[in-house]
Amino acid sequence: MKIKQNIRKIMFFVAIMLIFTALPVFAQAVNLSGHWAEQQISDFIDNGFVPLNDDGLCRPDDSITRAEFIYIANRAFGLTEKSEIKCSDVPADSSLAEDVAKAKAAGYLKGNGKGEFRPDDPVSRLEAAKAIAVLLRLDTSAGVPAANQFKDAAGLSEQDKAILDAVIMKKYFHGYDNGTIRPSVNITRAEAVVVLYRALTDKPAPVAVVEPGNNKNSSNMMPGCKSSESDKCVGSAGADVKQAESTQKVDGAMEDKGQVFEGVLIDKHCFSLEADPAAETKMCLQMAACEASGYGVAVKRSDGTYEFYQFDADGHNQAKEILNQTAKSSNIIIVVNGVLDGEVIKVSSISEK
Repeated sequence: MKIKQNIRKIMFFVAIMLIFTALPVFAQAVNLSGHWAEQQISDFIDNGFVPLNDDGLCRPDDSITRAEFIYIANRAFGLTEKSEIKCSDVPADSSLAEDVAKAKAAGYLKGNGKGEFRPDDPVSRLEAAKAIAVLLRLDTSAGVPAANQFKDAAGLSEQDKAILDAVIMKKYFHGYDNGTIRPSVNITRAEAVVVLYRALTDKPAPVAVVEPGNNKNSSNMMPGCKSSESDKCVGSAGADVKQAESTQKVDGAMEDKGQVFEGVLIDKHCFSLEADPAAETKMCLQMAACEASGYGVAVKRSDGTYEFYQFDADGHNQAKEILNQTAKSSNIIIVVNGVLDGEVIKVSSISEK
């Protein structure tokens, strides 16, 4: 009898161990130390572009599936718009359906025209290149034959070559040491993340016409401000910045206490690439490369474009704190009190509006 009881106990503990070892433990599974794409993959994981309970990157050198690719791309680029989908292999009430709807709306990865999305099929390197070209609206008519340097690109159509030309010239895609680009080969999970990472940190720069100011600069005014505009001044690019309402008399002179800047919290790198700062996601702002470029505020000009003012070290740290605490995923409006010193705001305080 005792032997039977002991056997039951052993079987029970074995069953418990099997249950727990079967649960996905992402932090243990993702052992990327020394992998060539360790930094980019880790950054994407840290920023939530890959869910912690998903082993999609546990095997970085395996081929990435179409479902995995759109999951990462949608979140990395902050896509929200959806299109109606009717795919027999995508359950309407699944989270996959939402991702497919976003990918279709953005136009970078669609079904096969037969009512199927094929979520478990791999993505080729050429398909990934096409996706990047669509996501970034790359000009594929530049006529720079960058793909021709690779010996396996000769058999491609002119349209496919043009797409590869565009992504190669932007350095999103690199070839291999043996002189090939391997367009038909399945892209690996690591390669897909690195390509998306490069694209994410090099989005198209906004085109803005800046009108120079008519007045000379003054130490207590924005460039181009008129001295008669005490309550509000318009900078050289037309950015609206409120002057601080109060001044203080020190040793018989009037000391300017600063200005109030109201706009969107963003980093310098993303501002140079994103036409609409309000569309930039919190997750992207917290990426290592973005944080390293320095935080600041994007103030809307009268013509609808934006002017960027970078923060000093103290302001940068305050901006990091706001990003850590805010409930918003994008369009983080802030009010900044400080003094403009050249192109940098010496920040006294920042608050989320």
